[in-house]
Amino acid sequence: TILHPFGEKSESGSSSLPNWSYGLIKKVVIPQIRERKPPTIKIATLSNMPNFHTAENAFREYSKSIGMIFTSGDKFSIGSGALIGPDGLFLTCAHVLYGKKIEVVFPTVSPKIFKTEIVFVNEQHDVALLRVKDYHPTNWIPIALEDGTKSGESVIAIGNPSLGDGEIAVNSLSEGIIAKPYSTTGRYSLDRVVANITIASGSSGGPLISLKTGKIVGIITAVVAPTVSKDFASSGYRALAAPSNMLNKWLGLKH
Repeated sequence: TILHPFGEKSESGSSSLPNWSYGLIKKVVIPQIRERKPPTIKIATLSNMPNFHTAENAFREYSKSIGMIFTSGDKFSIGSGALIGPDGLFLTCAHVLYGKKIEVVFPTVSPKIFKTEIVFVNEQHDVALLRVKDYHPTNWIPIALEDGTKSGESVIAIGNPSLGDGEIAVNSLSEGIIAKPYSTTGRYSLDRVVANITIASGSSGGPLISLKTGKIVGIITAVVAPTVSKDFASSGYRALAAPSNMLNKWLGLKH
C-alpha cells in the first residue's frame, strides 16, 4: 500500500496538496542562515622583512613560529598552526578544533604547553584564529592579506604531519609549487589554493609560505590523494589551502 500524506497522486505524477495545507504553508517562516560577521582584528607587520630565497633559510627563520595543537575532550586531535603577531595570535584551520580543551606547544622553542582562547572560527571556510595565553613571541610570520599567489610560485609548508602508527614528524618542512591560485572569477572559481607539495594528517592548519615574499599565502586544510574511480582520477598528491587574501573577509584580519 502506498500512502500519500498530502493527497493522492495526480495523473501527471505530482502530489496534490489538500486545501488545509496551503494556509499552513503561508504561515511557515523559513529562517535565513547567514555567515556571522567576524570582528576586525588588526595584526602587526614586521619592520624588517626577512630576505631569503631557499627553503632552508625560510625554515630557519620561521620554524619557531610553528605550533602543534592538541585538542581533547569529546575528541582528540593534533594539528598545526602559525603565530601571526606578538600578541599570541595563532592562525589554524577550524576542523582541528574538535575538543573543548585546546592547547599549543612550540617544539623548537620549549616543551611548555600553552592554553589558548578562541578568537573567531569560520567553519564554512575551515579557518580559525586563536590567541595563545601568556605568550608574547618575538618571531611571527607575516600574511599576504592583499595579494594572492601565482601558478608556479615556490612555496614551503611547515607542520606536524603524521607518519602512521602514532608517529609524528614534528616541525616538518616540505617544498613545492602553486598549481592553481585562488580565483573568484571564471567558470571554475575556487575557494582553495592548490599546491603540489607533500603534506599529511597533522599538517592541517599549518602555513603555506611563499619563498618569493616570505609571507603566508595559504592555510593547509586538506590533501587530495592519488586515486582512480568512476568519477575521478588523480595521479599525485595535491594540497588544498585556504587563500590568505580572503582572511580579511573570513576572519576579519587587517594590517
